[in-house]
Amino acid sequence: MFICIDGLNEWAVEHGGELLDSVSELLQQSPGTRTFVTGRPHILPEIKKRLSGRGVSVSVSSKRGNIIRYLHVESVRCG
Repeated sequence: MFICIDGLNEWAVEHGGELLDSVSELLQQSPGTRTFVTGRPHILPEIKKRLSGRGVSVSVSSKRGNIIRYLHVESVRCG
């Protein structure tokens, strides 16, 4: 089983912690379960704390040119 949580930093702090605690309990009961969590860098310590370090952190960032191209396409699409 895979659990994917996107944009954890967009949750209220107390709810994100509750969710991570629930995921941690699930991982203890089902060690074959894998998780994928995305969020801003400032929540990484909370993720590591709540999931007891059972994970790998990968830093991903966008390139300025990609953002400009996306904005151009969206401005054309939206008129």
